[in-house]
Amino acid sequence: MVNAIKKVCIIGSGTMGCGIAAHLTNIGIQVLILDIKDDSKDNLNIRNNILLSSKAKPNNFYKKNLYNTIEVGNLEDDINRIADCDWIIEVIVENIKIKKNLFLKIDKILSENNSEAIVTSNTSGLSVNEMCEDTSLDFKKKFLVSHFFNPVRYLHLLEIVPNKETDQKYIDIISDFCERKLGKGVIVGKDTPNFIGNRIGVASMAKLFQAMVQGKYSVQEIDYIFGAQTGRPNSAVFKTLDLVGVDIFANVMLTCSNSFSGTDEGDLFAHPSFVTSMLKNKWLGRKTKGGFYKKSGKSIEILDIYDMEYKDKSVVEYASIKGAKSIKNVGEKLKFIFEQDDRASSIVKDMTLSTFIYSAEKIFEISDSVEDIDNAMKWGFNWEKGPFEICDAIGLKRIINLAKENKHDIPQWLLNKDLLDANQLYIFDGENNSRVWSPIEKKFVLTKKQDSKALNFSLLKNNSKNIIKELVVTNLVDLGDQIAACEFNTKFNAVDGDVLSDISKCLDICEDRNYKGMVLYNEGGNFSVGMNLWLIYMSIMGKQFDKIEEASKQYQDLCVRLKYSPTVTIAAPYNLTLGGGAELSMWCNQIEAHAETYMGLVEVGVGLIPGAGGTVELMDRVLKNSPKDDKIPKDIVLSKALLNVATATISTSAMEAQEEMFLTPEDGITVHRDNHLYAAKLSAMKLINSGFSTSRRRLFNLPGNEAYSNYKVLLQGKYEGGFISHHDLKISLKIAKLVSGGDCNPKHPVTEQYLLDMERESFLSLCGEEKTLDRIKSMLVNKKPLRN
Repeated sequence: MVNAIKKVCIIGSGTMGCGIAAHLTNIGIQVLILDIKDDSKDNLNIRNNILLSSKAKPNNFYKKNLYNTIEVGNLEDDINRIADCDWIIEVIVENIKIKKNLFLKIDKILSENNSEAIVTSNTSGLSVNEMCEDTSLDFKKKFLVSHFFNPVRYLHLLEIVPNKETDQKYIDIISDFCERKLGKGVIVGKDTPNFIGNRIGVASMAKLFQAMVQGKYSVQEIDYIFGAQTGRPNSAVFKTLDLVGVDIFANVMLTCSNSFSGTDEGDLFAHPSFVTSMLKNKWLGRKTKGGFYKKSGKSIEILDIYDMEYKDKSVVEYASIKGAKSIKNVGEKLKFIFEQDDRASSIVKDMTLSTFIYSAEKIFEISDSVEDIDNAMKWGFNWEKGPFEICDAIGLKRIINLAKENKHDIPQWLLNKDLLDANQLYIFDGENNSRVWSPIEKKFVLTKKQDSKALNFSLLKNNSKNIIKELVVTNLVDLGDQIAACEFNTKFNAVDGDVLSDISKCLDICEDRNYKGMVLYNEGGNFSVGMNLWLIYMSIMGKQFDKIEEASKQYQDLCVRLKYSPTVTIAAPYNLTLGGGAELSMWCNQIEAHAETYMGLVEVGVGLIPGAGGTVELMDRVLKNSPKDDKIPKDIVLSKALLNVATATISTSAMEAQEEMFLTPEDGITVHRDNHLYAAKLSAMKLINSGFSTSRRRLFNLPGNEAYSNYKVLLQGKYEGGFISHHDLKISLKIAKLVSGGDCNPKHPVTEQYLLDMERESFLSLCGEEKTLDRIKSMLVNKKPLRN
């Protein structure tokens, strides 16, 4: 099924249409975009929209020039080209009459051409049955809603909503393709207003608006409370609305309000007065440079929704939220907040309770699945836990008792004795399976069947038989087939002495017990932000340079061991993989990266150079993967490595990391995060089955002092031109010395260890620079690099 779709037509070149087209293009699907005809022969309106999409921040494309592969056409001259496509996605204006007319045209063309194309609408809430009511039965069988969330590349959720005639075969084809190829989390909803995600998400927001106005909370207070400490995204509530667009959110509210006109639910979704005023004033968020937040000079002003004026930030702090910051687990954070008694905890309790009861009331109406509602909020709204998972963190009985105290009607399905006895909606059973309460079957059932291409790491760890060894900050976990996962857990997954020591011990165990492969893996917010800067800073302040050199040597030795161990080593990076985290990954035998991997050797930003062999490894990759042309001077070839490190280049995707050679052409890329661990294990098995054997340590033929002189001229020019600072120049010259091989003879190769020793010496010398110390301090205190 996953290979049934090779060419897709997108009808509509707005933000969503281009976003869907971009992500399909990212995975290698041929895309055609059709839209209204303009006066130009080249459909410049569509091309301009695609170009704008390629410049969006964050970017919709994995690589800069991918947008050039998208074909364009117009609905007047090119509509018949839809017959050559396997999937047609409508992404036009949310107007039921216009959509119905379009589907009649599509139905006629597909019928005349005996096309088997599947047709879907990206509507965020219009009725799927009403949209196709005038079309043929054959069209209806292949028609459904495929509701992507914006931005398409980054938001995991995809809602599939069939009409009453949709053939299960086509639901399966689209679901399978979107999960395996596009990396989406697919849930199947019912034909109800705004489906699952927006119905719960917008209701939760509407209830928050009501509670906010009733309690006279400010925009700043709400964003302080409903951020990371309560399991919401860092952009919280109103920063998120500014990003999405106040008008877009208001339209979703309006759809629900109109659908339930004359009822209490219709009143819930009615625009609050401040939203009405913002729409009138065109204060729509980032796209109008003013929404709930507005930039004023170098400062940010915040909208006072009670007098509709922008005002300066004030200091907001509550003990309940401040106390939660020291707690790692979001469930425990919420539990702590529930125990407090201040203005913040009051509204958190109110919103937790009201959102849970609303979600429970919508079971059977919008979805029969507790799990799908939770996933909709996690995948579509970036909540860390869905409403039912939050209930489990507090305790089902406690939530129900609070609901009764607040005179809420309790949905009958929640009062089942077996469910109340369990006191939670999710459980781990005696066989270490994850189960969830089924309101339909009135019992606990297995959570959605794990795909054969997924390994559930938390379930594996839940079975003590799979834990090979627990060390200081790592777990060594058996993945089966003589493959182990080495999971490291520190704050931000920063690398320190304990991490280095533990990974080395994990390799000892794998080698001693004949494990054939080991995967470096974790499931934090980021793979690793690199070396623990605080430890380096304290060592410099204490003038403990011997300790710094020892740590650098330990780091280098581990990287060398990862490459030359008889146990195959695979790194599975994702999200931020910076500095030392990138070095650990690059020195493994192979990398299986998640598509959203932002990788780079960024040590220049803190006044250093990579200290664990990152530059050396990058040099080898550049030499191996450059054109085999003796006419190209080696210093030109190696300048790629020099500039990548000197400019602290960070890839914006795994695909771009391959271009920058942080990943090799042999490394793999996984789009679906749930399949990442399985793919990494498979990479290890492929290497093992191909007859992998430990290689010899490398020799490098480098250009020496002549190349260094050329680099020096290049870098001096950048300094004199004001592109780099004096300290940047000093750091870059040390990188240039390493890349050129120092005083080596171009006719005689140097050893890998020679380069590592040179790297370590340069790293240590920069630790003694006052400007390096200033850069490290700036990063630790201000969370941003200092250019000094």
